[in-house]
Amino acid sequence: RVHLVALLGEECRIQAAAPEVSQLLEGTAAQVVQPLPFLLDIVPRIQADSNQLGGKAAGLHAITTALGIPREVVMAVGDSGNDLDMFRWAGWAVAMGNSSPPALAAADVVVASNDDDDCQGVPEA
Repeated sequence: RVHLVALLGEECRIQAAAPEVSQLLEGTAAQVVQPLPFLLDIVPRIQADSNQLGGKAAGLHAITTALGIPREVVMAVGDSGNDLDMFRWAGWAVAMGNSSPPALAAADVVVASNDDDDCQGVPEA
């Protein structure tokens, strides 16, 4: 089973390829996200809890289901477009201060940059 296909390249080539790849995958159960200017991710989606999940969200769903942990108590921390499904799935979404604009918009809370040496602003469990 494929969980992620990552295309890496020069920024101009990835920018040019993104619309073509998205068009090729239109109507499929895959999602195309660009977490970084030089990276394009193709994330297959699975059906879980009446939701289409992909990538990190699918992984979190599998782990928390196996452990009996409800999604409402899961905190997801991320910084880019490939974290958006995980943010939507988790009970609480935390974006790093230097996250991409889509990640910042999807987060419940924004904390310090992940360029910092600490987790300032991340609440303790």
